[in-house]
Amino acid sequence: MSRIDGPIDRGPPGSSDGLAPASHLHVILVEPEIAANTGSVGRTCVAIGAMLWLVRPLGFHVNDRNIRRAGLDYWQYLNWRVVDHLDEVASELGYDRLWLFSTKARQT
Repeated sequence: MSRIDGPIDRGPPGSSDGLAPASHLHVILVEPEIAANTGSVGRTCVAIGAMLWLVRPLGFHVNDRNIRRAGLDYWQYLNWRVVDHLDEVASELGYDRLWLFSTKARQT
């Protein structure tokens, strides 16, 4: 079930254009289901200066109390964006920049 309550596209703090900031590292979560895990990943992204992409559908509200609790007070400093398809991220970042990891892959 996909539900979005918060901002869906956020640039760097103070930015008015809403575009993703230039970052060397991007973390992409495809169809994340657990708010607490997403909050923890978001906190790590803040610490390392990475951009977090969330690919719909999401199994939680972005402003859900669980994600806020897991991300503590770091979520406001996170550069993040929600998109509908992984192709949107790939086309913006470049397909050659993607390293894909999955617990459900058929090939190592």
